[in-house]
Amino acid sequence: MQKQIGRLYLDLCGLTVLRGILKDPALNRLMAVLEMAATAPLESTENAGTDRAARSAGTANRIAAYSGFLAELYKKDTDLGRWLLELLLADENAYVLKRSKGQLLPQVLTQALIRDLDVLETLANLDSRGLKDILQIGDGTGPDWTWGQVHLKAEYERFLKLLPTQGYGIWASHYAFYLQGGTTVPTPIPVVHPDALAMSHFFGYERERSLIRQNVEAFLSGSAWQNMLLYGDAGTGKSSTIKSFAREYANRGLRIIEVSKFQLGQLPQIIEFLADNPLKFILFIDDLTFSQVDDDFTALKTTLEGGLLSQGTNVAIFATTNRRHLVKESFAERLGDQLNVNDGLQETMGLAGRFGLTVIFERPLPNEYIHIVESIAKEKGIKMPLEELKQLAEAYAIRQSGRSPRVAKQFIDSILLQGLPLPPARS
Repeated sequence: MQKQIGRLYLDLCGLTVLRGILKDPALNRLMAVLEMAATAPLESTENAGTDRAARSAGTANRIAAYSGFLAELYKKDTDLGRWLLELLLADENAYVLKRSKGQLLPQVLTQALIRDLDVLETLANLDSRGLKDILQIGDGTGPDWTWGQVHLKAEYERFLKLLPTQGYGIWASHYAFYLQGGTTVPTPIPVVHPDALAMSHFFGYERERSLIRQNVEAFLSGSAWQNMLLYGDAGTGKSSTIKSFAREYANRGLRIIEVSKFQLGQLPQIIEFLADNPLKFILFIDDLTFSQVDDDFTALKTTLEGGLLSQGTNVAIFATTNRRHLVKESFAERLGDQLNVNDGLQETMGLAGRFGLTVIFERPLPNEYIHIVESIAKEKGIKMPLEELKQLAEAYAIRQSGRSPRVAKQFIDSILLQGLPLPPARS
């Protein structure tokens, strides 16, 4: 078996298409263990000429190397094959990038991938007990890993077929992102715990959400879709709605990237960076307002319509705002130079018009607000006479300066938090 371990170690050193996975800390440790098993001369305890202290030190080094690998492995999984599969699915290699772009795949590249997968399939079926025997570290070094439960080649082929809707690398394992730093193209950072409710937790605004759903589905299907502006009062669920649609359609290849106002100047680079990706991307701009017409304002305006760079077919811009005209104006600015005042007003008011679809979220009417309160109360299991619920909800809305879905949710949360006496459900 030592000869087989040696062959496996050399084959791993020769990975080409999938070479990127060798950067993984746990795999680095495993490679060191395999090299130790394949190349380090193992001392025989029966050799009288061997120094006992040296033998003990060698055994300790082998135990430390093996246990160090296990410690890294257990951070991710206990099954060697499942862990290797996770590394494979996260690897952005030449084959995946070319296939996702629909480019011609040279035969030599395909053959290299098959060879790499064969090597990793062998590694996935490595028996830890046999490896420990070669290392002469016995069974006292801790538990073994599990193995032989994952068919890497079959799973990777399935992954390749799902590229158009599941993506690759970080895009395959997450659906929500924000942008961090970068002087040319900000780096997409996955949101590990996205703030997004399931659509079943929303109540009211059915017509508004129907318009958004139609636009999102058109975007995903490649039909005529439009950039979208959600405008309305605070607390009406504009941002939550966009985030929840991204969650709902993640399995159909939709990803959402939050873009801050101060990153709008980099929109052309962001769009160019995403252009060859097989997935669909919402660039989400929350609470969009400008204090003045500045470079960020101009960048967004140019991107929406009129720039040399095509927005492409896989990037849509969805924004929310509480202000219809997006630019805050003072009376002095509005009056301004009488010769140019009309041009200035057209400039500031024209940005909203460049979003093809504007969906307005107005404050709910009294009966709509009560309907939302009732729906949330039912979902939370609150049993209270309707009239009492109405009175308390209206009083709470007055204290909060208006009705909205957010106020309705806060009202129900306050009941749950304060533990108000709730009568039993009527039979």
